[in-house]
Amino acid sequence: MKTLTSLLRAGAAALLLAAPARAQTPIANASFETWAGTPEKPAGWLTTDDVYAAVFGVQVATGTVRKSPAAHSGTFAAQLQTTTAQGLGTNAGTLVLGSALSINAQFDFEKIGQPYTGRPASLQFYYRLSGPLTDSAGVALELTRRVNGQRVVVGYAGQPGRAGYPLPALAAAYTLATVPIQYVSNLPPDSVRISFTSGEADVLTAGTTLLIDDVALVGGTLPTRTARAETALLAYPNPSPDGRFTLQLPAPTAAAEVRVTDALGREVAREAWANAPRRSQVLNLLAQPAGLYTVRVLTAAGLAVCRISIR
Repeated sequence: MKTLTSLLRAGAAALLLAAPARAQTPIANASFETWAGTPEKPAGWLTTDDVYAAVFGVQVATGTVRKSPAAHSGTFAAQLQTTTAQGLGTNAGTLVLGSALSINAQFDFEKIGQPYTGRPASLQFYYRLSGPLTDSAGVALELTRRVNGQRVVVGYAGQPGRAGYPLPALAAAYTLATVPIQYVSNLPPDSVRISFTSGEADVLTAGTTLLIDDVALVGGTLPTRTARAETALLAYPNPSPDGRFTLQLPAPTAAAEVRVTDALGREVAREAWANAPRRSQVLNLLAQPAGLYTVRVLTAAGLAVCRISIR
């Protein structure tokens, strides 16, 4: 008979194997700024408590995933901690991309992950790791596509179906992790699922604490966009002699997130527009060297992209 710990670990792995969602959306709450519910959890992500609820039909609060003010950027980060509680045993903190969780007749987890159509080179995130690390905190990613009703793995980071890419070392300060994605198919994916855990050994160690912030898919091929989305964002002067640009959207927007990546897909700048409707915004890249860059502006109306250069 499986223990609760082994069942939860199997459940966390199975979350990566679920059917993809249907509508195209960006990765939800990648900087963990939005939390809701009782107990709180990051919007767009599932936790150890959701696995318990799906498997046993009862809501329990393991305390393994919490909102932390110790953020890399912004206000909050996600804290995953391996804990021991009476009646629950020792459970690792589990965080999985997705907003709903159910189990079908074959005991497969469904409604996990989010749509994604790009072929990124790597998964990047910032993390802090502390505690008596005698097992391994880890991360996994799968890019998949439905073909004739069957889920096909297009690419993965770690080992397919489990949070098997171990974080390399304890880190007292935030450290950038870059996890390469391996491709096993030329098919374009239609879904991505990402999973983090504070421990995946057979014997978990209470006290292991993992902080995660600023998750991003970088490099490779950009997600599929319409021509309108490609041309909706204007930047001038382009090329810029000094790294200063004015970005212009086709319509005013009250809030937006702006991200800039270099030619290798590395994020070099990020900022937010908020509180005042606007159509244009100054982008300051004075600290960046000459070269080519990609600007992405995400608003309620969708994603706008343009390429810029600094002489």
